[in-house]
Amino acid sequence: LPMHPSPTGEVFLDDCRIPKENIVGEEGKGFHYLMESLAAGRIAHSALSVGLAQTIYEASLEHAKTRVQFGKPIGHFQATAFKISRMAIDIEAARWLLYHTAWLFDQGRECNTQASILKVFASEACVKIANETVVKGVFGGSS
Repeated sequence: LPMHPSPTGEVFLDDCRIPKENIVGEEGKGFHYLMESLAAGRIAHSALSVGLAQTIYEASLEHAKTRVQFGKPIGHFQATAFKISRMAIDIEAARWLLYHTAWLFDQGRECNTQASILKVFASEACVKIANETVVKGVFGGSS
């Protein structure tokens, strides 16, 4: 699942005069518009994190059901079951934060704080789930 970052760069508008008929939005509301677009971007980024975490979780769950050690699937061992359960908890919490924040955004309500919290929680949950899976051995590997 490749993820390509958006192209970004700097734009400088020094001593630039804009005719009133060319102003986009209301004068003096630029910072508000910027923060609103940041909230939308944070929500979208978080949706990617939740989706990726869900994909990792489903692969981990399938592996835990089919990988046999000592005569039984590794999902029957408490340590693996706890890891799988924690993944599900983190994904569910991130998903509901995502739903709530997206709802606020759709209602036109201020949600910059919620979007920031969401982005941190969802991305950290995704990384934690990936690390638990790959590094700590749900798949038995170490990389």
